[in-house]
Amino acid sequence: MVNSLDSSPQNIKKAALWSIVGAILCLCGAFMMWNLRKRGFFIYIAGTLVGLISPFVIFGGNNFIVIIGSVVIGFIGMIFIILYGVNLRYMK
Repeated sequence: MVNSLDSSPQNIKKAALWSIVGAILCLCGAFMMWNLRKRGFFIYIAGTLVGLISPFVIFGGNNFIVIIGSVVIGFIGMIFIILYGVNLRYMK
């Protein structure tokens, strides 16, 4: 029987790598928005989606920990996407 949260070292490394990729995308997007570039908004959205979807792909969707973590990441990400989206008209 396979555990629904396969926390093998390989999966933990994959999750850490994709978490870093998502964080770098969000950081680059936020920096571009700081410089009033509209493209940064879409890069930030991509980084948020990577952080939201990657745990489901790596660990599967039938685990409470994965679901709670993704809900928290998604909630905070959506708040910032809405706040950045309100100011999108000031970006070039």
